[in-house]
Amino acid sequence: MESYDLKELCEDDDNIQELLLTRELTVLYFTASWCGPCKKVYPSLCKLNKEIDRLTIYKLDIDKNDDIVERNKVSSVPYFQIYSYGQFLGDCKGSDIQQIGQLLVNAVKSLKR
Repeated sequence: MESYDLKELCEDDDNIQELLLTRELTVLYFTASWCGPCKKVYPSLCKLNKEIDRLTIYKLDIDKNDDIVERNKVSSVPYFQIYSYGQFLGDCKGSDIQQIGQLLVNAVKSLKR
């Protein structure tokens, strides 16, 4: 079975804003190495990232990215924010893959309007 890891971003990366502005669907996945629910949902996220061409999921470790965590008001993990060309489309918390899937479905629907 192949593994498709998500690209990890760091708030020191100069290109985070550029990535958000230039991608059709971008998910910021806030996680932590000690988070059990984050580990549970990770394989499903890797699969979605591989299977949906228009989608790019980036992970950000909350313990390594204090400023961006504060700016995005992250209070628990896993936490997801979705953007399209820099526009915030929605967010959700928790490891319920159905809820995450619904967030993506709603985002795709909003692009078709």
